[in-house]
Amino acid sequence: MRIHPHFRIHGLVQDLVRRVRRSAVTAVILLLLFGSVVVGKNVFLGQLEREVRKTFAYGRLRMSYLPPAIVLESGELIAYLATSSHEISK
Repeated sequence: MRIHPHFRIHGLVQDLVRRVRRSAVTAVILLLLFGSVVVGKNVFLGQLEREVRKTFAYGRLRMSYLPPAIVLESGELIAYLATSSHEISK
């Protein structure tokens, strides 16, 4: 018994459509994850920048993933605010 070529091609096309659909879904998920990491990084740096600006003057704040680091460029110490439990009260 011979299989009609139309059915064989139809099966190959369906397999190709499934692969393309699966690749598209994977690409969308990866883009969403990447976007959420970028947004999370920017939110974190914004909060960190507000707190650090109280103590330091700097030109730019950047963060690297590998190795994990936060870099302040052109930083100067404005004030050192120390709160200690050993303060002498008058």
